[in-house]
Amino acid sequence: MHRKLRMLGISAEEADKFAKRDIRQCKDVLTRSDIELLRISDCSYSQIKYLKDVCSEAVAPKVSNALIMSQASSSSNDAIQSNYMSTSLPALDNVLRGGLPVGTITEITGPPGSGKTQFCLMLSTLVVAGGENGVIYIDTEGSFSAQRLMEMMQARFPHMDSVLVENALKRVHVIFTQTCLSLKKSIESIEELIISKDVRLILIDSIASLMRKEFSSASQSIIERTNLLTRLASILKYTAEFFRIPVVATNQTTTQIHDKDTKINKEEAPQEEECRGREETFDMRGQGELVAALGNTWSHSVNTRLILQYLTGGSSARQMMVAKSPVSGFGVVTCRIQTEGIVQCEEGATSYDGTNPNLQKIMCKGQFPSIP
Repeated sequence: MHRKLRMLGISAEEADKFAKRDIRQCKDVLTRSDIELLRISDCSYSQIKYLKDVCSEAVAPKVSNALIMSQASSSSNDAIQSNYMSTSLPALDNVLRGGLPVGTITEITGPPGSGKTQFCLMLSTLVVAGGENGVIYIDTEGSFSAQRLMEMMQARFPHMDSVLVENALKRVHVIFTQTCLSLKKSIESIEELIISKDVRLILIDSIASLMRKEFSSASQSIIERTNLLTRLASILKYTAEFFRIPVVATNQTTTQIHDKDTKINKEEAPQEEECRGREETFDMRGQGELVAALGNTWSHSVNTRLILQYLTGGSSARQMMVAKSPVSGFGVVTCRIQTEGIVQCEEGATSYDGTNPNLQKIMCKGQFPSIP
């Protein structure tokens, strides 16, 4: 419903004429009656009818079947490869059957300092250093660092001279958002930027930051947050699938406290106890554990969930865990944060017995993993 009229094959002249009357998206057409549209426009009834037909066709789900979809995705080896974006971590790519799947949402969650932003910056360098493609980086926490991005690019691609590095940096389009409303508006209007800048990756760092700031523990606020998350996930999935690009969103962690035989999620509690410091040890008196934030609604919305967690209390190593994937089993890759980004430490990945992704325990610094 939020697709722009300009993207539907309507001439620029007609689109501008409607825009002057505040009719820019499909919803602006389909939520008005024919008489309303005739009154506020200079169009004939046949033109209005045609416009409504075009908008209806654009927003209505297309009927297909498994054979057509299979043939479209496997018509050639190039097509198969284009279904994934490599992470530059061979073991992780192997577990994910090729890398981050395009057309879907991949979430990266983990405690503070685990390397989520570093992973996003590294993915940005992989896209912009290889050609003329662009990246949209939506920053909600003020954690984006152009200096770190340049350092990472120079270390990873030493053959690039200063001119090539500058041109690559120009193709990372950063959007700073400080409210949920601005985040929603940015995502709803992202299509034109994708087309004009040839964007091949969308990053949101982080999806949880604004949600947890603006919505309290009141039941009505949680309902509003759930509705907003559902709306954002819907737009992101449509955008990812329509443009055949991966969408990557980082998430935070929350404390889940055991209360006798029940588990209480303290995600929205203002006094929640998290691992806020890099050296802080998380124990909650043996009664709590870290899990991914934003609850079941968001957990079901993401297609792939990766968890970045600490390996041991005194080690600089991390674990990249595949906690949810529609195409692979559960796997663990050991890695470290270095100048060129996140680098794989060991040759292969280790499998483990998975659990409900929304209840997956996350190791904070000071803990030891319980993975065999």
